[in-house]
Amino acid sequence: MKLNQRIMIMVSGLILVVVLLVGGLIMNEWLTTLRAQMANEALDIAITVAAHPDIQAQITAENGYIPIQNIVERIRLKTRVQYMYVINQSNQYFAHPDPIQLNKKVEDETMLLLLSTGKSETVQASWPSVAIEAYTPIYQEGQPVGTVVVGLLNGRLYQEIRRSIYRFVAYLLFAIFLGMVFAHLMAKQIKETIFGLEPSEIAFLLGQQNLVLENQREGIVASDEHGRIILANASARDLLGLGADDVGQSIYRYRIRDGFTAVLKSKEALEAQEIKMGQGRVVLANFYPIHDQKGSFLGVLAGFEDWSAAKHRAEELTGIRELNYDLRAQNHEFMNKLHTIMGLLQLDEAEAAIAYISDISETRQEMLGRISQQIKEPSVAGLLLAKYNKALEKKILFTLDEASYLQELPEDMRVDEFISIVGNLIENALDELAGREEGEVYIGIFGSDLGVHIAVEDNGRGIPNEIQEALFTRGFSSKGADRGFGLWTVHRIVTAFGGTIEYEGVNGASFSIWIPIRKEDGYANTDRRG
Repeated sequence: MKLNQRIMIMVSGLILVVVLLVGGLIMNEWLTTLRAQMANEALDIAITVAAHPDIQAQITAENGYIPIQNIVERIRLKTRVQYMYVINQSNQYFAHPDPIQLNKKVEDETMLLLLSTGKSETVQASWPSVAIEAYTPIYQEGQPVGTVVVGLLNGRLYQEIRRSIYRFVAYLLFAIFLGMVFAHLMAKQIKETIFGLEPSEIAFLLGQQNLVLENQREGIVASDEHGRIILANASARDLLGLGADDVGQSIYRYRIRDGFTAVLKSKEALEAQEIKMGQGRVVLANFYPIHDQKGSFLGVLAGFEDWSAAKHRAEELTGIRELNYDLRAQNHEFMNKLHTIMGLLQLDEAEAAIAYISDISETRQEMLGRISQQIKEPSVAGLLLAKYNKALEKKILFTLDEASYLQELPEDMRVDEFISIVGNLIENALDELAGREEGEVYIGIFGSDLGVHIAVEDNGRGIPNEIQEALFTRGFSSKGADRGFGLWTVHRIVTAFGGTIEYEGVNGASFSIWIPIRKEDGYANTDRRG
């Protein structure tokens, strides 16, 4: 059975039940009122008949039943009562619908009992066909001398009820008709809301959707417009450490809150966001606003991928590429030096060759010794040595501050992240100075119990004012396509660890970075809640 048919049947049935219940209560109250009205009417007629002067005068006469019968019949025919009795003090009928009963004794014990009370009253008659009887005494000179009995049969009551039932049935049919019309309109509107689908089709689609979501390798989390979690598939629960009890909770309690907060405010997509989950785990997140078919904002849908392994492999590949490039640069530089030495030897300038070798060895050993003694992290030391060799090849003066010292990295920071900061800054400086005469690069790395200070300076063209605002924007670069990720990466890592970046662009570029040893935003906590 289709949805609109179900709705019409249910609504019509509900209206029918409600109307019958309400109608039954109303009919019961109305029937009680009708009986009371009929009883009052019968009693009023009885009192009127009992007060008739001729009846009061003839009730004690020997043959008084003859005029009384005529008077009562005239009155009965003018009213809607079915019968009237006039009974004298000897319990003889002085008026009766059946003339044969005139002047005969009353034999009904119930009536005799009621006659003996001498009071005006109405009673529910004991006969099935009789609805109401009214009794009132007839007085002569202040003394009761007889009784008037007025009776209303059930036929009249049924006649009144029948009229009301006809009206009630008409109203009932009209109400059911209106209910069917409204049910049809409501069913049509509901069908439009659910895209014309039947409940079974919706259940099937929901089952399919749930099956697809639960088997997605990508973690999917959705929130409503108030920031409450409404969906988290199996991958998201495993990747983000969520549980079934987290559905319905505020997204602001969790590490992934920043992306949701941004999209809830801006109503715009936010892509390729790295989120550190602690213990070296990194997830890549994309956040998208959810809108209905009318364009109303409903919430945020986010996808999460475990980027730790992929990022590590990418960084390894990048490191190998950089190492290969630096080895080639170092090879070229050594080839040049070997050619110089060979030329001096061929010219029999042995002393000059020795002096040249000593100078090269002394300079390199000095840099190598400073790096190895002052930079205790081997990967960082290797990076500085590689960049030093690259600078030599490009004829750029590479200076490492004598006070540089690095014992440990900031808390929870991986080596590759620290290398990304230092390497990108030095690489930008070397790129800027490539092909320039008297190029100089200054590097300082100063570690302490409070944090790490990184300083990189060059004597290049500096940073133009018009590009400073976009300096850390992803993909922005003044050096051509496929660039613009270095400073964005630096800014992302530094801010993630609660650090700061200061820069100047006059008389060359100067970057000063401070990263605290202890992070202030709680990312060191491995709990999924931030």
